[in-house]
Amino acid sequence: MSDLGAISCSPEAMEADHLAGAAPVAEPSDPWLRRRAHAFGASEAGALLILAGHRHPEDAPRWVAELARPIRVGLGGRWVQVPRLIARKAGLAAATKRTPAMGRGIELERELFVRAVRLMVRGALRGGGGLLDPRSMRHAASVPREWLPLVDRECPRLAATPDAWARDILDRHVTVELKTNVRPIVDLPWHYRAQVLVQCATMAAESGCLIAGQGWALPRDDGPDGPTGPLAAWDVERDEVEIERIRAAARSAWSRVEELREQHTREAEE
Repeated sequence: MSDLGAISCSPEAMEADHLAGAAPVAEPSDPWLRRRAHAFGASEAGALLILAGHRHPEDAPRWVAELARPIRVGLGGRWVQVPRLIARKAGLAAATKRTPAMGRGIELERELFVRAVRLMVRGALRGGGGLLDPRSMRHAASVPREWLPLVDRECPRLAATPDAWARDILDRHVTVELKTNVRPIVDLPWHYRAQVLVQCATMAAESGCLIAGQGWALPRDDGPDGPTGPLAAWDVERDEVEIERIRAAARSAWSRVEELREQHTREAEE
């Protein structure tokens, strides 16, 4: 069980949740967010696996489990219970506000990228990434933001915005995911692996590598040059069985999104 807590799907828990309004949520002003609204993102793969019954919410961190948790949304003058992720994609629930730790983590990802490349050059990156060619590493900021997110050709309802990419010494294409966490990672969590696999699918990558700045999301251990936590990496080999499982979960979940959208449009016209 995750030490970050689990969710409850009881009626009492759902009653206590934040209720979404009866009117559709306003469309985001960020063009990237608008593009992302047409598919499930790689970071949402864990919630998709929970919704499809392949994973249990008690085995997920709180933020993943909350995406799969039923909430009440207003539809046609009544309340209906819908998984939070489905309600968001249908435009009936707002996205979770960014926490200070999330904001800090995003801001530090470029620094994490630079430090990881330096360690790779010296052969000093702990864990995975040993086969990556550091000279081939590229950050997502090196391409126009308008290109993103990338869409899975086999399942257009899956998309991903990779943090970085590289080639390995065998000239294989590798997607690179950067994480700045609060608690140090010991073993690669299943939902992070699922996220990297979706990136492999959308980028036609043969493998992935997740690089974490241990404890970087908290400012308390900063030194004069920024975070002092160690870096660690995990290799993720492409897994076609798991990718197809996630694709099937995405297709099923998106059918529910479309049903909600159609129902809301129909009732709004009546």
